[in-house]
Amino acid sequence: MSTQNQLADTKPTYQEIEQALINVVKAGIYYRRPKDGKFMQSYKERIKKLRQAEDPRICSQTNYDHIS
Repeated sequence: MSTQNQLADTKPTYQEIEQALINVVKAGIYYRRPKDGKFMQSYKERIKKLRQAEDPRICSQTNYDHIS
């Protein structure tokens, strides 16, 4: 039980969040979602914002809160 609590307390790094967002976009391509559709555009925009952020840790916290 304590390992579950420790895992729940740790938050992913911005690299892990970026990779998860990229994987979602890749899955969207695999499942032939329209590249200019709302679903794909929203995830592409999140990746762009994360990469352009001055402090990616703060931006990643916002993405983490939004995803979970």
